[in-house]
Amino acid sequence: MNKSKQPVKIKHFLDTSIFRQYFFSTSRYKDYLNSNIDYEKSYVSEFVRLEVFRSYLATIIDFYFMLDMPTLKSVDEGFQFWHHNYKSSHHKAVLQLISKLLANPGIDLNELRSKDKAQNFIAIEIKKRYLQFKQTFKNISNNTPRCYRATIKLNMLSTDFKNELVKFKQEFDDVDNCRNHCRIDNFVLSKYSSEVSKLIEDCENQGLPKSNCMRKICNKLKKIQSKGSSACNCRMCDSIGDSIIGIDCPVDYQIEHTDNSFDYICNSLNKPHRKLISEPTFLKNPQM
Repeated sequence: MNKSKQPVKIKHFLDTSIFRQYFFSTSRYKDYLNSNIDYEKSYVSEFVRLEVFRSYLATIIDFYFMLDMPTLKSVDEGFQFWHHNYKSSHHKAVLQLISKLLANPGIDLNELRSKDKAQNFIAIEIKKRYLQFKQTFKNISNNTPRCYRATIKLNMLSTDFKNELVKFKQEFDDVDNCRNHCRIDNFVLSKYSSEVSKLIEDCENQGLPKSNCMRKICNKLKKIQSKGSSACNCRMCDSIGDSIIGIDCPVDYQIEHTDNSFDYICNSLNKPHRKLISEPTFLKNPQM
């Protein structure tokens, strides 16, 4: 008597685009994600966590210290200064912070005395998010590029948390030291050189336009192949992050994503994946 086959249990690997949305999406979109992903069987990597650390946590730490400027007379002036003097890519994290500050009745964004209250609130937010990013979802234990930045720890038990934030941010921003400890050059040029070459070849065969996200990634990979280790740094890793995540993910995990680049990466490397609807598209048409 033949035993019936047991259904295959899918192990979900969350790309940064999904991992981030788990914490910062609207309730309607989160319901959509919950209906499609079994979070009990979901995994992330240290590199995925790093990307959220870089885009959110490091940004609000910068905002936290910016409020120390004596020339800023209120939190609102801090927002104005941030808007005009920092990269637009950093605005999203601060916008998410604004909504939380506005919901706090003890903080008046237009009063000088509320700056200290706002900083205390932001410090609590930093601690909360750090723990969430570190502890939510299982780690697949893959950090093949040996990204040192991803291993930098924030001491949550420090009795002088402000000084702890200074040390954490200094180490996080010391990209030369981080590069000295990582092995991204070995990842691209040796261990996964055949996968990198396959991505580049498939990209070129498809004749993708210059503006295409995957072509931009492949151009960066070609630069590393051409210039060698000297082309590798933290900024380069930022620009080729999707390819690092896709290559490093084990083949027995299904990559969950909303980014177009993973369509190319996973198809080229023959890795299981699923592209979910992005939040803006879903909210405009929730019946999709």
